[in-house]
Amino acid sequence: MAVDKALVQPFHHWHRTWKDGAVLFRNELIDLATHWQTLRFQGARPYSLPSQERVAAHQHDLSSFYKM
Repeated sequence: MAVDKALVQPFHHWHRTWKDGAVLFRNELIDLATHWQTLRFQGARPYSLPSQERVAAHQHDLSSFYKM
């Protein structure tokens, strides 16, 4: 059975937040919230999508993380 990447990715990064910070984990939560309807879950998202300003700040943090 194939499982969507957006569903399992948060579990790949949550245990490393103590070392890497929350940037990767936050990215996976945003991705999961974005794909919530595509994954056919019922009800509200457990993680609300941030504002456009917060997404832009997160994208900056994410690009800085990958430059490290």
